[in-house]
Amino acid sequence: MGGGAARKRELIRKIIRKEKPDIVVILETKKQLIDRRFVASMWKSRFVDWVCLPSNGRSGGILVLWDPRVVGVTDNLIGEFSVSIEIEGSDQIRWWFSAIYGPVHSRQRELFWEEIAGLHSICGDKWCLGGDFNVVRNTGEKLNSLSNTTSMSCFDKLIGELRLHDPPLLNAKFTWSNFRAQTFTYCGCD
Repeated sequence: MGGGAARKRELIRKIIRKEKPDIVVILETKKQLIDRRFVASMWKSRFVDWVCLPSNGRSGGILVLWDPRVVGVTDNLIGEFSVSIEIEGSDQIRWWFSAIYGPVHSRQRELFWEEIAGLHSICGDKWCLGGDFNVVRNTGEKLNSLSNTTSMSCFDKLIGELRLHDPPLLNAKFTWSNFRAQTFTYCGCD
């Protein structure tokens, strides 16, 4: 969705105030510099920590925000296509969350697959990843898609090889929205 435009940041702020999430991921920030003022334009309170992957010019960028009073982040990793945080739960169990923004161009996908596999080797079995992979597993996950591409096959194979679980969507057929109808798709965890 991005966070560069003031109108979008205000919409993000309204959603954060309404939903009160502990962790928020903003993809396509289109910002090379993320500072406290930018974060404050979206976050619900002064209690916020964050880690980011700056944009490459006016494209890309990942921002992960969290409430440090609720979420104990013990480490982070910044890749070319991802931002990962290690979280220590109240039960002292540590797990990783990775925010992903995959490459648009297929020529960069091999590097993307390698980064995902590398994250798996670091994060292990206690790992949750989500975001925009910019590729789908099969034609049923994309509107008006008629045939599987090489990238689709590679993505599906990677998910299988890493034994990742791809949960079904509960509230929509597709995960993407252009905001024309002011819809918002989000994932919540209990």
